[in-house]
Amino acid sequence: MPINAIKEERFSFTAIDPYGVLLLMKDVDIVYINEAKRALARYNAERYAGSTFTTRNDAIGNTAYILISFFNNAADALVYVEKTSPLAPLEIFPWLQADKYRFYIVSPDNLKKMMEDKDTAAYIKFLQQQLPGKF
Repeated sequence: MPINAIKEERFSFTAIDPYGVLLLMKDVDIVYINEAKRALARYNAERYAGSTFTTRNDAIGNTAYILISFFNNAADALVYVEKTSPLAPLEIFPWLQADKYRFYIVSPDNLKKMMEDKDTAAYIKFLQQQLPGKF
């Protein structure tokens, strides 16, 4: 009788856990990354007054990112993405080409795993499977 191999999933999705919003940026100079971070902080202060969102930037391998953290759960983070993403090229950072960035949601554990792997592609694929049509 053949033994079926059990494939361990690298990432996990638990919708009730806290989630952050990850703005992945491709081929963007650090000056523009820092300006995008300031623009997001202004946007959050205006649109989400009283919120405790923090923004920080770092990199996963060669991919720069800005993390807006943290929301109570995946649904709250997703609502933020759905409201913010369409406004980004118009109001938040119109000076940044829209094909240079993309919003995603991420749990702290999954962000840590991406940092270890120095890669975002596997997580993006995983997230697209968890939330079809959202990313």
